[in-house]
Amino acid sequence: LAEYAEYVRDTPEEAQELFSDLLISVTMFFRDEKAFDALAAHAIGRLFDEAEEEENPTIRTWVVGCATGEEAYSLAILLLEEAARRNARIPIQVFASDLDEGALATGREGRYPKSIEGDVSEERLRRWFVDEGAHYHVRQELRDVVLFATHSVLKDPPFLRLDLITCRNLLIYLERPLQKQLAALFHYGLKPNRYLFLGSAETVDATPELFSAVDRDARLFRSKATAMRTLPQLQITQDHRISPPERRRPPSRDEQERSAMQLHVAALERVSPPSALVDEAHRILNLSPSAGRFIEHAGGPFTAELTSIVRRELRLDLKLALTHAFERKEPSHTMPTPVEFAGSWRRISLYVAPTASDEFQSQHAIVLFLDGGEADLAEQAVGAELAAKPDETRRLYEELKIAHEHLTASRREHDVAVQDLRAANEELQSINELRIQARSDQPLSSSSANSSGAARCSMAGNVVRFALKLVNAWAGFASAARSAALNS
Repeated sequence: LAEYAEYVRDTPEEAQELFSDLLISVTMFFRDEKAFDALAAHAIGRLFDEAEEEENPTIRTWVVGCATGEEAYSLAILLLEEAARRNARIPIQVFASDLDEGALATGREGRYPKSIEGDVSEERLRRWFVDEGAHYHVRQELRDVVLFATHSVLKDPPFLRLDLITCRNLLIYLERPLQKQLAALFHYGLKPNRYLFLGSAETVDATPELFSAVDRDARLFRSKATAMRTLPQLQITQDHRISPPERRRPPSRDEQERSAMQLHVAALERVSPPSALVDEAHRILNLSPSAGRFIEHAGGPFTAELTSIVRRELRLDLKLALTHAFERKEPSHTMPTPVEFAGSWRRISLYVAPTASDEFQSQHAIVLFLDGGEADLAEQAVGAELAAKPDETRRLYEELKIAHEHLTASRREHDVAVQDLRAANEELQSINELRIQARSDQPLSSSSANSSGAARCSMAGNVVRFALKLVNAWAGFASAARSAALNS
């Protein structure tokens, strides 16, 4: 354990992988259906009743720890359905926050497997999703309501002027003092007499001065209007952290380590799929022994560019995947393509990932050839049709597919940048309101003055952090706009 702790400290990539493994992104649509029924019966309708009495009606909700977005979309469906029943045109905003960037990307994409049929009724599937065959895709009307943002509920200022907060199955992982502080934080972010929706094993009974139960079985609570509304300072003390183990240097075992490494590499070579290592110019640096069947040399001068000598059926997908790896620094997995090997058609997909090495300055990418088994008759027909097309037709098709891929990527970057800007704007508004409140407070003693000074320092740090978020979001927006202009 001590050796692994030292390895994590010295390897940022491993630390990020460990962080991702610790994040629990398990969720589903309308998780605990009875609880959602109670939410709709006791809270959703009343939110519209109260909003209709306001001068500038809006309904603002916050889903804390949204994971891959199922719960956020479930809440948005309830709100939009109630608005349709009332024929109400009230702006609705669902803030969905999490620390897991991968889970947030899934939520922003809004594409879920067919298995959600067990959680979502047929009527709602028809109304709010597009059936794409292997997946269901969230309709744009529903997608526009949900704003996904990277946000730490323990460190970042809360969203404010909220009508409903859902925080399901997060408090159970925190110790009781931190649970009470988060309850106070949620109370501060909510309007008076608004709602807090928790998981089935969670409660806020430890803070009866802040919340009262609306439906205890459904874990639905209402914020008390008479309680003092102050922003708590979350105190994450040493008790909440794992103390790092002592750094112990293991005895030297160079020969044993080299022998184990060679055995590991040999085992990987035997069981791993065929692969190729290429540089930024797509030139082959090394081929695994079993990768030769995917190489198809044509007549003419010899070239080492993998994109020119790989099997013809795979060339377009490989070009797109390598471009994605070198430009976006992200791995990608292509859809299966029917490829003919000596009269037998196989379903071949590619996994392409960028690789980093301290020994070389240039960038590299690893290409894995994945055999998905024998292609069915329909796939074989498609493969034969593409193979029979003239070279000029195939070239135009490849250029069209590449242009479409670039346009899709630019649109995705634009959407993410706009969402980051909106989230940063909300957080900066929260900080500004905290600053105004801090100015209005009068110091009563030296201790309170010190507390106020600490709060101002903490608030200044938050301002800097979210200003940087805003700058990065603007940079992402400008990059997306620039890419869209070039591709158009």
